[in-house]
Amino acid sequence: MKKCLIVYYSQGGTTDKVAKKIATGLHAAEYQTDLYNIKEKSPPETVGYDLLGIGSPTYYFRPPFNVTDYLNSLPKLYGLPTFVFTLHGTYQGDCGNIIRHALVQKEAQDVGYFHCHGADYFYGYLKEGYLFSPDSPTAGELAQAEDFGRRLLIALRVKDILEHQTTLILELYIAWSDFLQIAGCVTRSIVVSLA
Repeated sequence: MKKCLIVYYSQGGTTDKVAKKIATGLHAAEYQTDLYNIKEKSPPETVGYDLLGIGSPTYYFRPPFNVTDYLNSLPKLYGLPTFVFTLHGTYQGDCGNIIRHALVQKEAQDVGYFHCHGADYFYGYLKEGYLFSPDSPTAGELAQAEDFGRRLLIALRVKDILEHQTTLILELYIAWSDFLQIAGCVTRSIVVSLA
């Protein structure tokens, strides 16, 4: 069974809910998934994992410092497939793209990105009496997160096929050539016996 490490930061529990739903989807796709909320414990090294997921809330359109600190601490990932998921209040901002860019700088391979609403506790809005997305993520968004986990397997399979397409095309060509040679011999034998 392949292994996935999901590292995320969840202050109030909404990012945790999404991480668990993505893990459920990955488990259905036959991945063993280890979840680490960096608020509670330090995640292990990425060695031995086949997939790495990074989850984050969006603070002022960006990931929080502890997420960027974790990203900065990562070694080169040498093509390790990665995915990102973010939760945001009113506006998504660049949070997800900042994380994805940091992973690409570490030589990771981006295979997916998911975002949804999370409860928005921005003080400026609260002070004015606004609370955006208080019930987020919704049941529908959590179902989408689980589906995202399942669809990651498809993205990984397509990646493998594309990496091996040259070999596959060559093998198909050789097999087809062999078939034509055999078919040609059989055809000639039939023609000779009929004459």
